[in-house]
Amino acid sequence: GEGRGGAEEDGEGEEEGEGEGEEEQKENDKKKQQQVAFHGVDREQPVSSMEMAALEITIDSGAAENVLSEECVPSVETKPSMGSRAKMNFLAANGDKIPNQGEKKLKVVTQEGLERSMLFQVAPVTKPLGSVSKICKKGHRVVFDDDGSYIVNKFTGEYMTLREKNGVYVLDVWLENTWGFPRQG
Repeated sequence: GEGRGGAEEDGEGEEEGEGEGEEEQKENDKKKQQQVAFHGVDREQPVSSMEMAALEITIDSGAAENVLSEECVPSVETKPSMGSRAKMNFLAANGDKIPNQGEKKLKVVTQEGLERSMLFQVAPVTKPLGSVSKICKKGHRVVFDDDGSYIVNKFTGEYMTLREKNGVYVLDVWLENTWGFPRQG
C-alpha cells in the first residue's frame, strides 16, 4: 500500500468523515512524489554531481555481513576488524574465497531523511551488500513485496523504502560523512 511513508500519517483523515476523497488523493500523490524524490534529486533526471553522493546498497538475504569494496567509499577510513585480523575470508556464491580487508563505519541518510550508522566489512566485491540477517538483528523487519518493499524499525515504526532494480532490491542512501549536503528538517 501507500502508507509506508510514515506511521503517524496513517488513519488521521479517516475520522473526519465523508468528502475527503480529493484530499486523500492529493496526499497519495504527495506520497508517490516523495517516493520518487531522493533528497531533492529527481530520479528521472540524468546523473548529476549531487547524485554521485548516493550509494545503492543491495539488500541480500544470502549475505551474512554488510560488505562493500574499498573503492566504493575510499574517503572513509578502513579499520582492522576481527575478521581481517584473523585473516578470515568470505565465501562467494561460486565458492571462491574473498579476503576480509577490515571494516568501515558509514553514517548514512535514507531517502526519507533518516540518519543511520552502518558497519560494513571491506572486501573486493562488485557492489555494496546489506545483510538481511544483520538488519533484522538490529531491530528491523525487511519486507520484499511486489506492492512495495521496505525496511521498518520494529520499535519506532520508521520506514525505509527499497527500490527494485534489475530483479534485486536496493536501499538508496547518502553518505553523510563523505559529502556535504543540506540536512532535512
